[in-house]
Amino acid sequence: MTRRRGTHEHVAAVLADGPKTAYEIAEQLNSTFDGITACLRGMRNRKEVVRLKPAALGKPCRYRLREGACN
Repeated sequence: MTRRRGTHEHVAAVLADGPKTAYEIAEQLNSTFDGITACLRGMRNRKEVVRLKPAALGKPCRYRLREGACN
């Protein structure tokens, strides 16, 4: 079992404001893009976030918190 170091709580707090891309989350938390994408992947596996479809072809997808997910 992997040990979570609180990153998912920080990401959830940022996503509470509304849907954001992984790059926007990384900028806001002053973290690496790779670390945020790994965190989001784990949060998706645990059904805490939902990946939204991109606005247009070639645009990044946005993530939002799943309703009823605990923060």
